[in-house]
Amino acid sequence: MVMCIGLHVYKINDICYVRKLFLNMLPIRFRYVLFQIRPSLYCIGASVNLSFKNVSATNCQNLSFGYFKMGISRDHWHKRRATGGKRKPLRKKRKFELGRPAANTKLGPRRIHYVRTRGGNLKYRALRIDQGNFAWGSEGQARKTRIIDVVYNASNNELVRTKTLVKNAIVVVDATPFRQWYENYYAMPLGRKKGAKLTAEEEEIINRKRSKKVQKKYENRQKTAKVEPALEEQFQTGRLLACLASRPGQCGRADGYVLEGKELEFYIRKIKSKKAK
Repeated sequence: MVMCIGLHVYKINDICYVRKLFLNMLPIRFRYVLFQIRPSLYCIGASVNLSFKNVSATNCQNLSFGYFKMGISRDHWHKRRATGGKRKPLRKKRKFELGRPAANTKLGPRRIHYVRTRGGNLKYRALRIDQGNFAWGSEGQARKTRIIDVVYNASNNELVRTKTLVKNAIVVVDATPFRQWYENYYAMPLGRKKGAKLTAEEEEIINRKRSKKVQKKYENRQKTAKVEPALEEQFQTGRLLACLASRPGQCGRADGYVLEGKELEFYIRKIKSKKAK
């Protein structure tokens, strides 16, 4: 036998004793309801008209009313009709009508939770993530790189302040993996200031001695090795603007593409105008 008085739970075996104790302790301004949860178990719940000012959150969490489960519902039958009238619920809540809280993926050390969904499938809920695969579209290459910062979000500036990673967020990524590939593939320096000295490893990659056949291959590649000025400026800083194309809260990944062309110009303009305010 379980008795709930106020927000405290007591286990008592004698039902008659419970009734007497309950009725003696409760003033008239209290209302009590008898819930039958299982055939052998009754729960007497006291619902109070006055507000509890000194109730702790832990005591509230200790109360459990069996089948009466709270949660976010995406159903329509708990809402009012278009006329303003109430609907009578014709059934209990269903699993397919549930709504889960948003992931609000933050920029930080990788932490991913697994969510079991309909059909035994899994969703990968990224709570924190700091790297992803980013595609350099004009070169047809993708590299895994570090996400440094969130700089723009068209939907909400609050997501920039809290560094929340969502689809279509504009982020800053590390340019090193892309620069290394470019210099290795084209045998040309990228994002280097004039007169900058190369390290021994970089010197070996770019100015290595090659046979005539191999050298001709690299010369043919270099004919199409032009990088637009706005992107080259970013390579000099070692950081690239990129856009997230995946949904970290659904697939657990923060993948995207490097911004180029008119899209890059547009977002540079937006970021500058935001800083000017």
